[in-house]
Amino acid sequence: MQVKKQERDKCPMKILLKIFLSLLLLMPYEMAYSLNKEAGEVRNIIFLIGDGMGIGQISVFRVQKTGAFGELAVDKMPVTGLMKVH
Repeated sequence: MQVKKQERDKCPMKILLKIFLSLLLLMPYEMAYSLNKEAGEVRNIIFLIGDGMGIGQISVFRVQKTGAFGELAVDKMPVTGLMKVH
């Protein structure tokens, strides 16, 4: 049985995912603005998407580059998001 596009778009998880991603896109702008109020208008925002990069991959890279107790620039970022898709 095929599900109509309208019914598929009303799925609660899809709606929540759309809201979450919309808020996630606004977050870097808000953070940059609140940190740089004296600096004036924000000109550029860099939005990083580590597609296929999970905690395991980052940990392996960290150990290889800096040793078991080292720190990467990604560790200093104030926000980390993880998502699992079925």
